[in-house]
Amino acid sequence: MKKAIFSSALLFILILTSCTKSTTTTAPVETDKLKLNLTTTKAAYVAAASGSWIEITAAEYNTLATTLTNVTRSGVAEADYTNVAPNNASGTGTYTIAQNDGATMPTGSYLFGFKISINTRTNTGAKVKISNTSVGTGFADVGSVLPDQAPGEHYFVLKGNSTATTSTAYLGFTISLNVKMNYKVIPGKGSYYYEFSDASTLTNFISNDAVFLAQGLSSTVKQW
Repeated sequence: MKKAIFSSALLFILILTSCTKSTTTTAPVETDKLKLNLTTTKAAYVAAASGSWIEITAAEYNTLATTLTNVTRSGVAEADYTNVAPNNASGTGTYTIAQNDGATMPTGSYLFGFKISINTRTNTGAKVKISNTSVGTGFADVGSVLPDQAPGEHYFVLKGNSTATTSTAYLGFTISLNVKMNYKVIPGKGSYYYEFSDASTLTNFISNDAVFLAQGLSSTVKQW
């Protein structure tokens, strides 16, 4: 009789343990480091569709640049972007520009961030581009059009980019009609290709010390 009671009690304990284990859940580990490092704009990022550019804060942009691994700044080096007083950009038509000062993306890079400095008017329908071919040819859009930008500094993150560069790659961007963006005069730098349209091939080349203030963030490790 005692043996039967013991067996029943043991069976009850095993069943109770099994039920306890089956109801215990572990929270999934968040693998999107873009989302993890956003604060102010996290809700907008979560709600956005994959392939969208979302405007973020300067602090968030800088956090992404310094927290994610294997990050490269393209278009303009950070020292050139921050250390010299800006001047007005001379062009006011629709134009596509690619800076040619050596700030490129390595092979296998995923673009995930972009910042730009607008001087006058609202930049509507602007685009970010990448070329895997050269600084003057082969540009294609990356992600959606950018959210509108009034004069000032603007920062963006790209959600869900799964396309890596296939070679050393070049950052380009298209500015909308009648918008001026800021540039800096830096002797010994400031060469760029441009076209007065939303273009994939940039046929004009100038070297006049003008460094246009637009920068991309990319990583050779996909962290989202």
